[in-house]
Amino acid sequence: MSLLFSIVCNDNFIFTVALVLVNSIIISHLSFYMEYHCPRCSSEDVLDKGEVIYCPQCNLHFAKDSLNSDIDDKNILSVEEMDEFLDLFEDLKDNKKVRHFGKYLDDDTDS
Repeated sequence: MSLLFSIVCNDNFIFTVALVLVNSIIISHLSFYMEYHCPRCSSEDVLDKGEVIYCPQCNLHFAKDSLNSDIDDKNILSVEEMDEFLDLFEDLKDNKKVRHFGKYLDDDTDS
């Protein structure tokens, strides 16, 4: 009888541990979905990635600092857009590109 009792208890223990693991996985997965929304498409199905959120619909990342500010959603740049903008300034380190940019500005003001 004690052997049967220990088998039943062990099965219940394993079942309980399995339930706890499944619940912790589900809860940790759901904790990625926060109160943030995507400023581009307004989706609330965004993933919390620490300092940024990720919108799977737009495939864009947004800094939480921007989302927590008073900036209107339409004016918030994604991390990818900010990187592209900053890359423009990296290009200006090349003198040839600076001259080309200056020529472009001169042509634009002449017309």
